[in-house]
Amino acid sequence: MAIVKNNFFEDGDVPTAAELNQPYDDAAVVTATLGPENVADNWITVKHINAQPTGVFNKLFKFIYSGTSQFSTNSTSYVTVDSTGANPSEVILGYQPEQQEIYRVECSGLVTNINAEQTYDSTVIPPNGDRNYYAFRLLLTYDDGAGPLTLDLGEWGYSFTSMAGGTSRYFSANNGQPKDTGVPLGYQTFQFSKVFKYNGATGTRTLTKIELQAKVNYNGNTLKVSRNNIVVVRATR
Repeated sequence: MAIVKNNFFEDGDVPTAAELNQPYDDAAVVTATLGPENVADNWITVKHINAQPTGVFNKLFKFIYSGTSQFSTNSTSYVTVDSTGANPSEVILGYQPEQQEIYRVECSGLVTNINAEQTYDSTVIPPNGDRNYYAFRLLLTYDDGAGPLTLDLGEWGYSFTSMAGGTSRYFSANNGQPKDTGVPLGYQTFQFSKVFKYNGATGTRTLTKIELQAKVNYNGNTLKVSRNNIVVVRATR
């Protein structure tokens, strides 16, 4: 096990800067070759880390909207959530990942006062419940040197109301169509996360931002969202 010794000074000693710094210099050398015997529980915590512009441990990027204003949409294509109209739900990144670097994205929020005019489509045979669907996605904007590009990091879908269909009694009693069971699903939370790895060369891509976007599957229905947040974790490198 590597051991770092401290210097002890007696009354009247006038230590030099090098003598005062010696234990820290020694620690920097031996930590380059840490073994299992050096890394027991609590061997290091965030209190031991002085975050510098480079060489830092996990870095957090975050967006938080904790107010009560509601973002509203009946768009069937994705639009960025913006509860106040001047504060889009997005995390600004602005860094170049290293090759094989891992980052994790987490998001959660509150769906508020929904308006579901239709929860199934009776114009197709057999009828289906596609109109009961709304979804969120996380959209990454990046630049490889030729201008902004986007990457869909994932889609997560939800229902406006509880439904019944198939061979259930609700389905049979409604002339073969899915039936709204009368249970609205407004004022529910949403939450999701995903881990990604950048496989390109170091220093060739800039990650610009990640946005929370939403859409409905039928424009007669309206989705509303209030408080929401996004957290991006850039892993230890």
